[in-house]
Amino acid sequence: PDGYTLVFAPQSTLTINPSVYRKLPYDPVRDFEPVTQISSGAYMMVVHPSVPVRDVPSMIAAAKAAPGTITFASGGGVGTPTHLAGELFKQIAGVDIVHVPYKGTAEQMIAVSSGQVMVGVNSSGFAPFVDNGQLRLLATFGEQRTKRWPQVPTLKELGYGIVAISPYGLAGPAGMAPDIVRVLHD
Repeated sequence: PDGYTLVFAPQSTLTINPSVYRKLPYDPVRDFEPVTQISSGAYMMVVHPSVPVRDVPSMIAAAKAAPGTITFASGGGVGTPTHLAGELFKQIAGVDIVHVPYKGTAEQMIAVSSGQVMVGVNSSGFAPFVDNGQLRLLATFGEQRTKRWPQVPTLKELGYGIVAISPYGLAGPAGMAPDIVRVLHD
């Protein structure tokens, strides 16, 4: 705990994982000293261009017309923030969409961009695919529209009341001196 060994991690490492996994090799309260949040990004809902939906309402209509036939991918597996954001959307929208977990963002991006899975929920990992037209961005999970894609609505403004972001922070091992934490934070 000398301030030289740090972790840059998503919020889920310290907050969601303990609620989802029975046994973790760490205790998020006892083993870490939080330093500061460094960044965050809104989750995005994307589809492969071959999927015949143009927006969230048309995706919901398609899902309700054929329950259990639309698949959605999350990166990081079951219980990750992207999985939970997708499940929350399913619940609020009242649709039966099948979750397909992937080990990480890279696997998930390949699956969605190649059309193996119809819908993807993740953060900025999809950005290059959206920018080059390999994926269609239906909505973001942010509080407000992004500067990068101002024409794309948020799920909140579409009436679903969902805001889900991916905050990343810096932490060190438990027992760091307060003055070291303060210097790192500042």
